[in-house]
Amino acid sequence: MGSLKYIIYEFQQFVLMIRETILKLPKVKNCLREVVEQMDYIGIGSLGIILSTGFFTGLVLALQASVEMGHIGAILMVGRPVATSVVRELGPVFVAIMVAARSGSAMAAELASMVITEQIDALKVEGGDPILDLVVPRFVACSIVIPFLTIIGSVAALLGGHVIAIFYLKISPYYYWNSVFDVLTTAFLWGGLIKSFVFAIAIALIGCFSGLSTRMGAKGLGAATTRAVVLSSISILGLDFLLTRILIGRWW
Repeated sequence: MGSLKYIIYEFQQFVLMIRETILKLPKVKNCLREVVEQMDYIGIGSLGIILSTGFFTGLVLALQASVEMGHIGAILMVGRPVATSVVRELGPVFVAIMVAARSGSAMAAELASMVITEQIDALKVEGGDPILDLVVPRFVACSIVIPFLTIIGSVAALLGGHVIAIFYLKISPYYYWNSVFDVLTTAFLWGGLIKSFVFAIAIALIGCFSGLSTRMGAKGLGAATTRAVVLSSISILGLDFLLTRILIGRWW
């Protein structure tokens, strides 16, 4: 019963933080420097892992697709399942999970350390606003950067499929890219970007809340980072299902 009350309390605090963040978004111009710093950390810092993850994902997808397409004599169309999987599902999801593991955990650790060392209390005493100064910049930076990282990761995955098509399947680049662009409709592209934007919001809010709601001590810091990654990953997968259901029913 006590744990249930704690979960309800935490959820209430999370909702209140979301409300405050949204209400203070118009004041983001007051902390543009912090936004740029967070964009650099999240975007440039995650670029290497996004490129490598995307490329190897494309390699695996193309290999798997070649087996199934070969069974029906459509090996020249191997780009279609690769592009569909990457743009609609795996691109947004993999990029979001990688960013959550790297940047979401870092947000939680940084804010948790500020709570433990009482820097948050000092900020309040000096007249500062933890939501405006700490949460809003991370929220805005994630919302801007992660969709771009999704595009980069998806392109890297398609290039991985290109490598398999040419060097393993011996397919002309023309046939591979022609089959890729056959399925890259505007609805698919916008659907992937919408997913990445929603995932970005979840990563920023969960990472910041996990840090700000930490308990004192070294164990609290470790628990905050772990909770940020776990909850972000679960939220991404749950939101992916929900958004896919909506998009398939109304757009795709």
